[in-house]
Amino acid sequence: MLFLQLPIIFYTSKFPGKPTDESFGLIEKLGLEALINAGDWKAVENKVLQLPSDDLTRVMDGLCKQENLTVKVMDYLTTTPSEFQDVLAGNFHINRAWKIRSGSWAEEVGEDQWEGFFKHLNIAAERLNRTYASKKLELEGIARLIRVYMGGSDKEEAHEAYNHCKEIDPNHYLSNIAMHRILTPRWGGSTDEMVNFAASIDNSHLRGLIELSNLVEIYSDMYNENNDEDEQVTKQRFYKEHDALIDKTLSSLEIPTDNSSMLAIDFKN
Repeated sequence: MLFLQLPIIFYTSKFPGKPTDESFGLIEKLGLEALINAGDWKAVENKVLQLPSDDLTRVMDGLCKQENLTVKVMDYLTTTPSEFQDVLAGNFHINRAWKIRSGSWAEEVGEDQWEGFFKHLNIAAERLNRTYASKKLELEGIARLIRVYMGGSDKEEAHEAYNHCKEIDPNHYLSNIAMHRILTPRWGGSTDEMVNFAASIDNSHLRGLIELSNLVEIYSDMYNENNDEDEQVTKQRFYKEHDALIDKTLSSLEIPTDNSSMLAIDFKN
């Protein structure tokens, strides 16, 4: 069982975009930056809506996190609303919210951070809670809401959003990843909830990714709960206490052969 001895693969270097490009090269490949600089957001929308759902997710992340596009995106978000703009706005404000909050534990987050965090989450919720004509944008928008509900500890709302997405596409990458996150112990879930959720996923590659993520979450929690403990000791406890789960996960793992999908990228990271 070499799970925790494997080096982290910095998979972003395998793609044509910059290492910090959250679209993993799609913004460049589609020529979106030139269109954005020209103010032709309708052309951007038309290109993005031709993409498969997980590529749409990659582009949305890239547009909202690529710093040289931030001013252009913010300007666009003040123009006449559309469902494409609302989804982009929702994602933009979710990212702003979590950046303000930081990844710290709740007790380490300051009052000003909480204020900014909820301000942007509320804006995101307002933009994303709408009627959609496009099923692709509906999937993307409702899946993004799961992260809004995670921030507000609204687990029931998150389940409703996930079930909405599941009715459209049970193997939708973003909604499954987002729902898994809210079921982790750090966000009020439990190991049993994570394991049961993974088992409920039909797609073998997506299920494998969630099962691997479960192992990472379990080990991370063990290490953080005893951060004065030697890492080797934590590894030994991890193997001893979760040997059956590790064996079951690794023995049934199916690695995606498509290297360009978001699922494959996440899997290899």
